[in-house]
Amino acid sequence: AEPLRLPAGHVRDVQIAGAFVPSEATAALVTVTATDALKQGWVSVFPCGESPPLASNLNLRPDEARAVSAIVGLGTDALADGKLCIQSNISTHVIIDVNGYYAPAPQFGPAASLSPLAGTRIADSRSASVGLWSTPFEADEVRSFDPVAGHPLAGQASAVMLNVIGVDAESRGHLRVYPCSNDVTEASAVNFSEEGAATNLVPVSLSDTRTVCIYASKATDVVVDLFAVMTSPEGSFAEQLSFGSTDVWPSFSPDGTDYGVRCSAGSNSLNIGLDLLPFATATIDGVSKPSGDITEVVVTDDLLPMTLSRDGVTKEYFFRCLPADFPVLEVDRPGEPTPGWYLTTFGQGSSPSGTFTVILDNRGAPVWYKRTDEALINFQRRADGTLLASSQGQFFGIPSDEVLHRVSNLDGDLLGTLGEPIDPQAYPVDHHDVVVDIPGGGRANIVYDLREDVDLLAELGPPYLVDDDFVDGSIREFDADDNVVFEWSASDYFNYAESTFPQRFGRYEGEPGIAHPEGEANFFHINSLVRVDDGTDDYVASARHLDAVFRVDRTSGDVKWILGSLPSDPGDPGYIANKSGAPRLEVINDPYGGPLRQHDARLVGDVLTMFDNRTATNQPSRAVAYQIDEVAQTATMIWEVADTSGRTSPAQGSTRRAADDSTLIGWGFMQPVPLLTNAMQPHFEEFDASGERLMAITQIDPTNGFPGGVSYRIIKYPPANFDLTELRAKSGGDAEAPPPGP
Repeated sequence: AEPLRLPAGHVRDVQIAGAFVPSEATAALVTVTATDALKQGWVSVFPCGESPPLASNLNLRPDEARAVSAIVGLGTDALADGKLCIQSNISTHVIIDVNGYYAPAPQFGPAASLSPLAGTRIADSRSASVGLWSTPFEADEVRSFDPVAGHPLAGQASAVMLNVIGVDAESRGHLRVYPCSNDVTEASAVNFSEEGAATNLVPVSLSDTRTVCIYASKATDVVVDLFAVMTSPEGSFAEQLSFGSTDVWPSFSPDGTDYGVRCSAGSNSLNIGLDLLPFATATIDGVSKPSGDITEVVVTDDLLPMTLSRDGVTKEYFFRCLPADFPVLEVDRPGEPTPGWYLTTFGQGSSPSGTFTVILDNRGAPVWYKRTDEALINFQRRADGTLLASSQGQFFGIPSDEVLHRVSNLDGDLLGTLGEPIDPQAYPVDHHDVVVDIPGGGRANIVYDLREDVDLLAELGPPYLVDDDFVDGSIREFDADDNVVFEWSASDYFNYAESTFPQRFGRYEGEPGIAHPEGEANFFHINSLVRVDDGTDDYVASARHLDAVFRVDRTSGDVKWILGSLPSDPGDPGYIANKSGAPRLEVINDPYGGPLRQHDARLVGDVLTMFDNRTATNQPSRAVAYQIDEVAQTATMIWEVADTSGRTSPAQGSTRRAADDSTLIGWGFMQPVPLLTNAMQPHFEEFDASGERLMAITQIDPTNGFPGGVSYRIIKYPPANFDLTELRAKSGGDAEAPPPGP
């Protein structure tokens, strides 16, 4: 039977999404051709589910064929989903050719962009002076050409928008335009007749060799103008490299090499959409792959390598199949951080993720990780290349068998632990920090030693007791043979009344000798320790409950100076004398008058940096630096980076200043505003010397997709400290755990 024309005034729907283009397509790029109309009229196309428009896409006369390109949205409601609708005011045949589609940008991969151009004539069969052609097309002739030859965008071009004209034809016919690597398309792009010129705007992908072909059904002259070029990002060898709805991070960059892929336990089928640029080739896991939809089966911890090559240049990409409970990381990278490696841990505190030690590259990609048997903190690299991470006690490290500073290698092998070698019950090692790489092989531990039956009532009054108990804050330095070579205790140099934020955590609650019903008092709470690299070997310690950072003379044990929130002037009504007589530095240029509940204090030269939590103040947490003048006894604030949302971190956090004056901040255990998740995000941020943000990393809860997660500290190391190939080779699996304690 003869095909029926579209009746005048009738609306006909055509399923496009899910039939000719992917189901997620939101619009289609089509060529609409009307032919054999019974009288003069018009045709319009529009998204189904909407009222027919008052505008037409195509106007035609009887007994002619006419085509036009159109970008048409597709229906979105239940009955019209993915459909395109057609209406005409005359009875006519209508042909719809689908040339492309629009869809939401993939979650991962290069994003192509359209670069409009001033119309440039690139071919004209009527004139040899234009180039390419000098004679008309013959019937059934096919000609090929490179539409972007010599164009600045040629290297990244994947498709073009051409204005194609059929003119001076001998009879009625049509032109077909298609990539030369494909078979001749059945869809016409231009319908012409001997009565005059016919034109249409034609989008077309480039072939594997960057060529476009034109087929003429009848003899005619053909003119081609270039109006736009579709390009991939500079340096990319693919227009598309996507993983569907699978989480992959960080964002794709042609020069980025490593990426994390969120996988489920066991075997995973990764659906990869690959669309190579002309002249490009690809191998995945060593097997050559053409453009198209590809499925690769990987298991947790697998590394899937991909190589893209073109014109003698090769780009390698590595996709790590991460455990299901590894936190997804959202990386915002508006700047260019100095190359380096970021060491941190996940799963600590109330984090919903699994427990891991992690090394990220300077784009936020997890290039190495090990699953750990418990949450660890204080992850760092030692001078000999081994790794150190600390198990965590509750609030501080007692009993001693709960806290171990673990030494391991990149394979995850446990090489040893750095605990208390002499009397672990009397000197329980704390988890907050440890000083390693002391010349000669020594180290220094922080110790929270219990002091029992102490008359705290006499100095502090009620509710303290005459036979109360408290934990001290001590430094114990050992040589390579585990001999104690230096020992210092805060209670010998600080009065209890100097504690501005005393707490009772009750870690010894219920044990013999603990007199107070809420447990032992904690006046000092040393939470960071560093050995000063200036020839003195002095120590700088942060004591959270003193709201102070102080310097300890390594030779005499004297406190050289104190930077804190207490007044420095003895004439001030709030002044409290230091037990050792150490001077309190005058704080200059700081609107807050000094730190409160600080962490991670570091002294380099005369500049002291720290993370100033400001817990229980409703003031924003900040990274801050002071210039220390020991002669003038001043501490002048020289910069700060405060949380822009005004949030306050109740605990943890880190600040590290690099040689290029960039600042890396771990925001600790920050509470969100409003309190919707278990931690503030982004969790890590890096800023340049002028305070401009270079990178931010947000942890995403793998159980619900919301921001969430806590990390104790983040440290950045220079590129030479690790080998990328070795990190890839040794990533994944479990770190060896210490044997159970007594």
